Amino acid sequence: MEASGVAGSRPGGVGRAAQSRVRVPRRGTGASPRELVIKLKRTKAIVVAAVAVAGIAVAAAPAQADVCNVGGGRIICEYGVAKYTFDHGVKQEFAIGTDYAVWTRYTDKSGRWNAWSSMGGVARSGVQICPLPHDTFYIAVTGTDGQQWERIRYSYPEGNWSEWERGSGCG
Repeated sequence: MEASGVAGSRPGGVGRAAQSRVRVPRRGTGASPRELVIKLKRTKAIVVAAVAVAGIAVAAAPAQADVCNVGGGRIICEYGVAKYTFDHGVKQEFAIGTDYAVWTRYTDKSGRWNAWSSMGGVARSGVQICPLPHDTFYIAVTGTDGQQWERIRYSYPEGNWSEWERGSGCG
């Protein structure tokens, strides 16, 4: 029996010139070349979409911050340590911890440092110290909402701190 009309058959079938134009799908795929091209394009579109979504997810996630060890505490290096020295020589430092809260420590009158303690908040900037008269000052940070947040340290009577409230920074 003749295999006319099938590529590769000569007698009564397709000639050599026609054979070069006819493409036969690979065995076992069960798909025509057109179907294979469509599948390839869909797969490429899915991969491109997945890469785009992954890129957005990476861009939206905060970058992993470098951590420094300072005085027995772990802080976000890029925000640094803000320092204040009182008229009577006591020193106080402020930093942003790995939890993004404001942390502080201070010396006693003999110069020994106390342990770091959290002042709360969630900052996305370093701490600014804004001096006021008579050893009163306030600290300011940028919060996750992009707004300035402040706490005031009153020198009288005991060096108490206000709660966090919106402010305008040191300006």
